[in-house]
Amino acid sequence: IRNPARMGFVRSANIGLRAARGELRILLNSDTVVAGDWLPRIITCAARPGTGVAGPVSNAAGFQSVPRVFDEGGGFAVNALPPGTTPDWMAGVVADCAGQAEAVLPVVNGFCLAIPAAVQARVGLLDEAAFPLGYGEETDYALRCEEAGLENRIALGAYVHHHKRGSFTDVEHRLLTERNHAVLRRRYGDRLEAAMARCRASPELAALRARLA
Repeated sequence: IRNPARMGFVRSANIGLRAARGELRILLNSDTVVAGDWLPRIITCAARPGTGVAGPVSNAAGFQSVPRVFDEGGGFAVNALPPGTTPDWMAGVVADCAGQAEAVLPVVNGFCLAIPAAVQARVGLLDEAAFPLGYGEETDYALRCEEAGLENRIALGAYVHHHKRGSFTDVEHRLLTERNHAVLRRRYGDRLEAAMARCRASPELAALRARLA
């Protein structure tokens, strides 16, 4: 589907979600490289009864990042692949370390987000009015899934490489995240920080990072 004009990520994603007819819909950013058996692992994870949204781990996906979450400056890390390796190589290492393990998190990063059709019918679409350009819409959607009694999951053995911020400059990214974080704070209050703390403290992700290191 080609839009006649630029509409922003979230509106465009919703156009795709409305048109989709499959049992599972996956939103995949344009600055990603899929690797290994990422898709069957995510399909299996998303098919668990009671699942809201699901996603993989990555080199650069916030709390889903491996092997490091934070860089030296305290920001989220963009982990470089070891010299001479490829995303497929990394996907194999991740799969070997994680097996079929999964983690339940309150929030799933939107760079690669799987939404079952039944969840879309129950929870609805992304909030394009509040987050037209992206950054924060996946957090909002995941928390809405939790409100509906669903659990959001990470397939720890699925790896998708993320080049990170191919669509915005650093200044644009900072302004967007600040604006949208304020929207989330007004909407969810202390629940938002509690959700971030739960993501940070995930024992399953900590165990995977330790094995990868």
